[in-house]
Amino acid sequence: MSARLPSLKTVAITLAGIIIAYALFGWLLLPRILQSQAEKYIAEKTGHHLTLDRPEFNPFKLNLHLANLHLTEPDGKPLFGFHELEVVLSATSIFQRTLVVTSIRLDNPEATLVVLPDGKLNWSPLIEALKNKEEKPDTALPRVNIEHFVMTGGRLDFADNRVAFATHIEPLNLELSDISSLPDDKGHYKVSARTALGARVLWQGDVSLNPLGATGSFGIEELDLSRLAPYIKDALPAGPPAGMAAVSTDYQLAYAAGRLNLTLDKLSAKLTGLRLKTGKASGADIVVDTIEVHNGHYDLAKNSFTLDALTLTGNQVDLRRPAGAPLKLLQLAGLTLANVQLDLAAHNLSLGHIALKNGQLKAVRDAGGNIDIVDALQTAFQPTADTKPAANAKSAAWHYRADKLELTDFSAAFRDQGMTPAVDMAIENIALAVDGISDNLAAPLPIRASGRVRDGGNFEA
Repeated sequence: MSARLPSLKTVAITLAGIIIAYALFGWLLLPRILQSQAEKYIAEKTGHHLTLDRPEFNPFKLNLHLANLHLTEPDGKPLFGFHELEVVLSATSIFQRTLVVTSIRLDNPEATLVVLPDGKLNWSPLIEALKNKEEKPDTALPRVNIEHFVMTGGRLDFADNRVAFATHIEPLNLELSDISSLPDDKGHYKVSARTALGARVLWQGDVSLNPLGATGSFGIEELDLSRLAPYIKDALPAGPPAGMAAVSTDYQLAYAAGRLNLTLDKLSAKLTGLRLKTGKASGADIVVDTIEVHNGHYDLAKNSFTLDALTLTGNQVDLRRPAGAPLKLLQLAGLTLANVQLDLAAHNLSLGHIALKNGQLKAVRDAGGNIDIVDALQTAFQPTADTKPAANAKSAAWHYRADKLELTDFSAAFRDQGMTPAVDMAIENIALAVDGISDNLAAPLPIRASGRVRDGGNFEA
């Protein structure tokens, strides 16, 4: 007895039924299931609230569209949301045993990140609630290949409640290409953003997920230091500094065998218009027109930092008193540190050359024998009542060496008010060179010095 094959009409009707059922499920049932189950799961599992418009899914184009998603904390505080999300899947996922995503487009996402007083994040309760504590964590990465990802018009609201600091980054744009968790697959990324601090962030390069690593370039422009006051106030003797900063670097980041390796190369930085106050009512005002870092290099594995040169131009230190006009103590046209090598692990600092040029120094000795520049330094840098005490833990001593220190075209003016009448003395064209300055105070220091007394006479030693 031979089995009868189904007729062509039966096969066609069966296939048509399958296609219609698949289409109805994709167009009508799946969106309802996604919406109801997602909102229900978040509410029951975490206590948070998730709302979104009815999703749209095209079962033939494998296109998923989500709109107006909002995720909030149990008390209604916002966590995350977006205007539109478009995900296009690839049918090749079936044959490649990999989830292949042709494209993802995310428009106008908004996220809120808050560091709470105890140091935890506002996202921590959600993340902990979503963890499956019964299953053992799987360290293997899922096989995913995202061909193209674009995010436009993003906004990140950030606050640190420990230091009463808040800012936002907007607009935040991100573009990724060929991101894959397959071994040795690399993808390109590009990020640009402008923060509420006025800073512009540029970040681009290549990233791989298996093994985890990234290479590229990173830069920050137009960073207003005064807006960082809540974070740097404890590291400063007094009020926040003023100035604009820019930083750029190439980098290589890798994580393997439980170890993180990071190197920074071609590091450069520029700070303009630095204004720094020391002390409270009295102290000193430090002004630097420009600070530049040239060709720096940092190696996390060696814990070392090198740079070709550090230059400061337009330097000035003014003595600030509770009453009376500020007194200019020191003016310096330029300072350059060349061939800087800093070994953080060995506590060693090496400088090839220190050059100071076009400086002016003023000092006054009053009738009581006090010298204003000495008093200014003591007042400016003495600990204040709210300064945190240093830890009692002992650390290894630092070692330092400067191959050469040079002062050129300096002048100094000294007034002694302890004598009647007061005596004024000025020295011009001061030049000084010292070789081999180090923490070895017993080592001899070759010194060459010369200058001219304004009232007459020259000296050279």
